[in-house]
Amino acid sequence: MRIGRIGTLVVLVGLVVIARPAQAGLPRVLIIGDSISIGYTKPVQQMLAGEAEVVHNPGNAAHTWNGLEKIDQWLGADHWDVIHFNWGLHDLKYMKDGKMDLAGQRVSALDQYKTNLQKLVSRLEKTGAKLIWASTTPIPEGAGGRKKGEEIEFNAAAAEIMARHKITVNDLHGRVMPLLDRYQQPRNVHFTPEGSEFLALQVGQFIREALPARNSPVEAARGVIQRLLPQQVERFVLELIPQDNGRDVFEIESRDGKTVLRGNNGVSICSALNWYLKYHCFCHVSWSGSQLNLPDPLPVVPQKIRQVSPHRYRYWLNFCAFSYAMAFWDWPHWENHIDWMALHGINAPLAVVGEEATWQAVGRRFGLTDEQIREFLPGPAYLPFGWMGCLDGWGGPLPQDWIDRHVELQKKILARQRELGMTPILQGFTGHVPVGLKQKYPQAKFQKVADWCDFPGTTFVDPADPLFVEFGKSFVEEQTRQFGTDHLYASDTFIEMSPPSSEPAFLASMGKAVYEAMRSADPQAIWVMQGWIFHNNPKFWQPPQARALFGTVPDDRIVLLEMGGDYWKTTEAYYGKPWVWTLIQDFGDKVSLHGDLRHILARLGEPLGSPKAGKFSGLGAIMEGLGYNPVVYDLLTDLIWRSEMPQLEPWVMDFAHRRYGRQSPCAEKAWKLLLESAYTTSASTNELLCARPSLNAGLNWTKLEPPFDRRILARADEQLLACAGELGALDTYQFDVVNVTRNTMAGAAHKFYKDIIAAHEAGDREKLTAAGKELLDLIRGIDELLATRPEFLLGRWLADAKRWATSDDERKLYEWNARNQITLWGPRDSVLHEYARKQWSGMLTGFYLPRWEMFLKRLDQSLADKQKFDADAFERDVRAWEEKWTHGTEEHPTAPTGDPVAIARKLWDKYGKLVLELK
Repeated sequence: MRIGRIGTLVVLVGLVVIARPAQAGLPRVLIIGDSISIGYTKPVQQMLAGEAEVVHNPGNAAHTWNGLEKIDQWLGADHWDVIHFNWGLHDLKYMKDGKMDLAGQRVSALDQYKTNLQKLVSRLEKTGAKLIWASTTPIPEGAGGRKKGEEIEFNAAAAEIMARHKITVNDLHGRVMPLLDRYQQPRNVHFTPEGSEFLALQVGQFIREALPARNSPVEAARGVIQRLLPQQVERFVLELIPQDNGRDVFEIESRDGKTVLRGNNGVSICSALNWYLKYHCFCHVSWSGSQLNLPDPLPVVPQKIRQVSPHRYRYWLNFCAFSYAMAFWDWPHWENHIDWMALHGINAPLAVVGEEATWQAVGRRFGLTDEQIREFLPGPAYLPFGWMGCLDGWGGPLPQDWIDRHVELQKKILARQRELGMTPILQGFTGHVPVGLKQKYPQAKFQKVADWCDFPGTTFVDPADPLFVEFGKSFVEEQTRQFGTDHLYASDTFIEMSPPSSEPAFLASMGKAVYEAMRSADPQAIWVMQGWIFHNNPKFWQPPQARALFGTVPDDRIVLLEMGGDYWKTTEAYYGKPWVWTLIQDFGDKVSLHGDLRHILARLGEPLGSPKAGKFSGLGAIMEGLGYNPVVYDLLTDLIWRSEMPQLEPWVMDFAHRRYGRQSPCAEKAWKLLLESAYTTSASTNELLCARPSLNAGLNWTKLEPPFDRRILARADEQLLACAGELGALDTYQFDVVNVTRNTMAGAAHKFYKDIIAAHEAGDREKLTAAGKELLDLIRGIDELLATRPEFLLGRWLADAKRWATSDDERKLYEWNARNQITLWGPRDSVLHEYARKQWSGMLTGFYLPRWEMFLKRLDQSLADKQKFDADAFERDVRAWEEKWTHGTEEHPTAPTGDPVAIARKLWDKYGKLVLELK
């Protein structure tokens, strides 16, 4: 066969093509090796499709003598980014008269093998490629022409050479050794097809981690600046510096008229930029309005600033956020949010987009039909609740196009996060499986957990059954093939369901099985677990139960996420495991003005430096949505780069300065009042408008009465509106005015509702009508206010959902998912109704207003007929109406309209005196 350019070689093993045409723009990878490597090259190519051009040397690389003869030919004149190589099995052959024979002579003595390998390594180093050495795979008993175990000595010699040259070692020998009975052919050095797939997973991951990032850390950070400040990017100089004793660090200084930003990775460089913007330019970046009026010229930094983060992990996101806020995001949404994360120092984001493809692949691998998998996968608005084991199938069936396109979206997300220096946290296996698996494995032991919120209990593999680890291992392997791994896996076993047994032995077996399922696929696996079980079910999770669950996992192989409380104090700092303090915020991503800022400083300040805090390792946020309170996340992420807690009121005044780009006594007064009211509580507030109407209206999961004096919030709103003359044109001010006025005016609903109930009880139809009109007018007025800001539009949520559709049926499914989640959250009689309610324009007049109109009409009719109000009949009818609404297709505006300040002022003029007098 004529040999031409390496990138276009076609190498045949039987009829299998293992080289591919060169793919423009992709990193180039050369695999050098014998028939073992030929066996794993094709699945590696499939694994890295779209990420790298992977080719194998022509034919069999055989022994090191052959390598020395042909290495220049294999390398050619082309550039290689990564070379994964091995020689050994052929050097270990015993030959006599041209045939393999143990009575003959070994191809290479150990010393000669070392000499040859040293020469080959020296030649490979000249390519400038990232080199990866693969240890020689095991020689079993009875493999003709080779002696069992001799590869161990060769591997040791090779390891010494690689260590001297600082070459990465992929220990395939150690990885596959415990699994030879499963993956290696009997009395043969070769592997079964499944064995080659297993080796490919290890090889592919090593190559993936060695690939050059699409952008260097500096280029990645520059991309963030380009998107954020396209007119200013040339005014910044970006430089890399090393970590500070293993901690992330950034520096800022002025040089030759430019601002120099340094960091040990892209996140640190971006954090330097944000620190400079906040504390030198008095700017503010958020998803709820941004203020980027940079001074010209840029402010000079008097002396170099150096900030070192005391926190190893800066965690971000809750599984629920991928439902309530991000269910229908596309790449532009994600790109903008990843930029925000980088600017704010986040380095450990939960990343579970596209997991439905992993489940589909694993299900097929275990013999499940596509129909059984469809019955398991929830719809797009409910996918995270499937991942957490809460429910199966609700909101589906999930279209294949959705699955395929979200694989590509996840790859983009992960590539950007990784090039910035983040370590994304992928999903781990919890034991939750499709119920169809019971049919395929009737001898296996399964558990059915209790119902969750009236959804039928889901199926779990018993942790004592070998199927648990086998299925979990396959899950991590398939996920790694699709998305790679950074070795962090989120697994929240029984997150809101009591385990079937409280026996410590059972719980220990569960902890061991969850970890072993990860570790068996990834020896570097670290289990990341939310501490929500301690909040949700504290009676169950007593010390013996908690110790049992965690105790079987090595201390450095698990990270516990403390969720806003002090459970580290009652668990002996999580029994010696690393833990991260995180804030719980924005349940259901409700539209609410709230956030307990003092709680953040108190809870985070205490473990810093405390000898009782054990392995306190970081901070973060586990929020169910992104929320509408930028001050909360600005405070939390500001603490990433601080070793001491700031004084709250001065910090908030500085925040107001940044938020509006200037010092404003008027705005400072408003924010001091907000600090005394809305920002004293973590509970959502003033949401009577969203309650399902009744004579005793209430809301699931929320008290209607705010835990602070409404009059203080009203004074804050009044003061904020007084700033309109100086701040009215600012995007950030307009958002704040709409948000604060919305929350303040919604308080008036309590007065009108009480008037309605009093009028009904008195039998006064005239007063009932008057009070009802006041309530309905208030709803319309707040809807008009919310219509002025893009963050508060129902139309945007529905449009984002429908954008994913490729057919009319898909459009209807996605829109129904979007509507159902924010209203019923399940079937007609769901106990979760209104959990993810939204005070949005379109929701107020399109959903909540008609319900109140129905209620008022029924009340009036009962008085006219002199009959008792039939609450049960109304409840049935309103639930039927709600269900019908979820299937609606009426259009809603996707762009804001109206002047937010003028409409807020109009509402204040109408209702201001009333809300100032509320008790």
